[in-house]
Formats: sequence, structure tokens, C-alpha cells
Amino acid sequence: MAALTHWDGEPVGVWARVWRADVVEAHDVLGSTNDRLRELAGQGAGPFSVVVAEEQTAGRGRSGAAWHSPPGAGLWISTLLPSEEPVMPFLPLLVGLAAARAAERACPGVRVGIKWPNDLEIGGRKTGGVLCEHGHGAVVAGIGRNVRLPA
Repeated sequence: MAALTHWDGEPVGVWARVWRADVVEAHDVLGSTNDRLRELAGQGAGPFSVVVAEEQTAGRGRSGAAWHSPPGAGLWISTLLPSEEPVMPFLPLLVGLAAARAAERACPGVRVGIKWPNDLEIGGRKTGGVLCEHGHGAVVAGIGRNVRLPA
């Protein structure tokens, strides 16, 4: 698990400043961004720390379902949200709503829907998912978005 010095053409430190994040890690290949961020939370990473990966080999969805995360095909990202209580039942919906709105801003004319409890859809087809997990006094909010897979 080697961390990258650059992600999406910019040094990782630039992303940390833009996102105002305590820690930002980018990886070519990683088991799971959620698992890595939970490790960092246990080591004291602050709120809004971020882990991104070009590929996940052990990505998962709700109830442990496998999430296919091939290299260069999507966005696999986890963010640490402050929380002293277990994940609220509606938090995945709020994270999904934020992910949907971000995609719509990045791709004008595209409408992203949310299918309860954690799927992101375009035209009735699943294009992403949200997985929120509690640990170390925070919530790890993971988002997986397929962006370059064939229809």
C-alpha cells in the first residue's frame, strides 16, 4: 500500500489545502478507502480527513456486498465526519444527496437520483453507492462512483 504523491494531476498537499483536511492520502491500489480511513482515525486523524484510491481490491457496499472498483473506472473516496454517536439512519441519504449534487454540478444536464438506502442512479441505473460506518468517535463516509465503465 504505497501512497501517491499526486492525485488527479495535483500534489496531495494541494488537495489537503483545498479540502481543508487534516490528512489526505491517495493510493494507486488499496483494499478499501473506508478501512484505511478507519485506521487513520484510530491514529488520531482529524475530521474531514480523506482517502482516495485509483483501485480498491476489497471495496464493499452495504451488508458487506462486494463493490467492483477497477483502476481508472471511478472515484473511490472516504471522508471522516465528526460524530460521537453511532451512524444516524439518514446519514447515508445525506451523503448520497451531497454526492448526487456534486455530480450534477460537475456534469450539467445530468440528473442523479438516490435509491434508498444508499444507491446513486442515472436514468434508473446504479452508478454509485454510499457506505457510512462508525468507528473511533467518527463516521467514515465512503462514496464509490462509476464514471468510466461501459453502460
